[in-house]
Amino acid sequence: MKTFDFTYKNDLTISEIKKILDTETLELNRLTEKKEIFWHWDNLNRFAVQINEILLEEIKENKELSLHLEKEIKEGKKGKYTHFSIYSQKAIDRIYDDRVQDRSHLGEYRNDYLDAYENDESNFWNND
Repeated sequence: MKTFDFTYKNDLTISEIKKILDTETLELNRLTEKKEIFWHWDNLNRFAVQINEILLEEIKENKELSLHLEKEIKEGKKGKYTHFSIYSQKAIDRIYDDRVQDRSHLGEYRNDYLDAYENDESNFWNND
């Protein structure tokens, strides 16, 4: 299994992703279960790349589109392999911004526990 020394990479073009993966062409195929997802398999180096059909069309129109590449190690039928997902950088930034900016939920669960245990903190157990 080929190793890749990162968890994710931001602001890449499709050419840069192919260079990282050391492949000239992503030979994309659909699976029968999820027809909106395309896959590239490299059996020799034990990695797979997945990309959504809509994003693929956007890349065809704009080869310089900013992309986000995520890596995950998974267990397959023939052992471990590296699973890559390609996303639009704009979509990832929007998700990250929503998580960082919406801080309204912080601390709200502590009050729920206090109400459940009649405001007696000595009733808490194993909730570090």
